Amino acid sequence: NNGILDAGENSTTTDANGDFSFSELTQAELDAGPIVAFGGTDISTGLPFEGFYTAPNGSTTVSPLSTLMHELVKDGLTENEAESLIANTFGLDTNIDLLNYDPIQEQNPQVQAIAVQIANLVNLSAALLSNVEGQDELDASLIAFDSFAQILQDNPSFDLSNPADIETFLREITNNNPSLDFEEISSNIANINLQVEQAVDAQ
Repeated sequence: NNGILDAGENSTTTDANGDFSFSELTQAELDAGPIVAFGGTDISTGLPFEGFYTAPNGSTTVSPLSTLMHELVKDGLTENEAESLIANTFGLDTNIDLLNYDPIQEQNPQVQAIAVQIANLVNLSAALLSNVEGQDELDASLIAFDSFAQILQDNPSFDLSNPADIETFLREITNNNPSLDFEEISSNIANINLQVEQAVDAQ
């Protein structure tokens, strides 16, 4: 439950397609804590995976969306409430089970684009925290996802390519650090996420 693989905890390795299994574990072992994914290569980008993603136990998909859901549930929302908030905020089909849905396998570019945009925002924010605040990379990722879940509850119309929304988030997680040019950083992240949107629209 601390996001770190401690001695005695169960682990597995994904295959080339990102699939994983805990088939040898008992139900009690499966219910002992959330699923945490780290290391390896992010198959959505082809780049080394530097952060970590989580999902409530019983999930078959671990992604930026499942991580956001997990953080919202930790904040007190039910899984249905968390899933509804995410779907309504980002314009996703409310019938999609985000904890058991693979947008790459299902060839759903819209869901995959939202996942990539969330990953961009969280990963770049975590890097900012690590560089400016001296946070450990794992802790920075945890703080970024936790803060994003809180921001989403305060602003359920959050736009992943809106510089103003992104700036509010960045100011929150960095305690308004005076050394940062929030306008420029927010604009850069917004442009990156806008390119993701445009790539999907062009398909």
